[in-house]
Amino acid sequence: MRSLSLFFSLVLCAGQLFGGVYYESTMSSQNPGQQGDVVYRTKAWVDGDSARVLFEGSNNTMLGEGNYIITRDGGTSVFLVNPTDKSYCAFSLDQVFGMLNSMSAATGGMVKISFSDGYAKQLASAPAEPLLGHQTTKVTWESGFVMTTKVMGMKHKTKMDTTTEAWIAPDLKDAGFGIWLRKEPPKTGNAELDKSLEAAWGSVDGFPLKTVSTTTTTDKKGRQKRSTSTMEVTLLRQKATPENLFIIPSGFRQVSWMEMAGGQAAGAGQGGEEGEQENPLKHGLKGLFGG
Repeated sequence: MRSLSLFFSLVLCAGQLFGGVYYESTMSSQNPGQQGDVVYRTKAWVDGDSARVLFEGSNNTMLGEGNYIITRDGGTSVFLVNPTDKSYCAFSLDQVFGMLNSMSAATGGMVKISFSDGYAKQLASAPAEPLLGHQTTKVTWESGFVMTTKVMGMKHKTKMDTTTEAWIAPDLKDAGFGIWLRKEPPKTGNAELDKSLEAAWGSVDGFPLKTVSTTTTTDKKGRQKRSTSTMEVTLLRQKATPENLFIIPSGFRQVSWMEMAGGQAAGAGQGGEEGEQENPLKHGLKGLFGG
């Protein structure tokens, strides 16, 4: 009887663990001429449609130290959780462009942002060297658009052209990988441009273990700046995962995306000179864009 009881106890304990994957990654953005680089270090757990990505050592505000994103449905619903404030909000990288587009309403029409002249094309796809013991396919894309900003009637145009190289592991199938190891760009909100980007990226099986994106921005006077963003998975292994790792703790309150961005930036601004006000979107937007 004791042996039988022990057996059932082990079965019940096993039922509380998922047979998942654990990985660690780094992402950095180098912007010559600007002070400091944006750097993320993450620890992540994935099992099927469920995933949790914990941010460590980040100098970004919204995705700062100890914050994490989770999903239980393959990325259809993703939440950004701040355990310090015991709060969470719906999260998507696509919301960044959406936030830019919504700034017009928030500023009473004084700021308007639009995208035009978009293009995207796949340049190459070929077998590449293994990474972390996984076979990879290297895919190279080019994409770009013109972003027009109107501030109180003054128009500014910036042309952005990006070359992206991705080393994709076809055997990484779990949808949960996609909430951080993205192989496609975020949506801009411009239907024609988004359709062009989607067609160029096509259907590539698996998820990237390394991505290098080089972006050249050109202003209306022809002046150019170049920045490089690199994401690389540094550790990947099988690891049983507790089910509660993918659940928002009870008692946490839901807030809006804007409240999360504003509150986090305000916290980061503490300790500055008295009376100094910091733009609540500065860290959230620049960090997410790799600025």
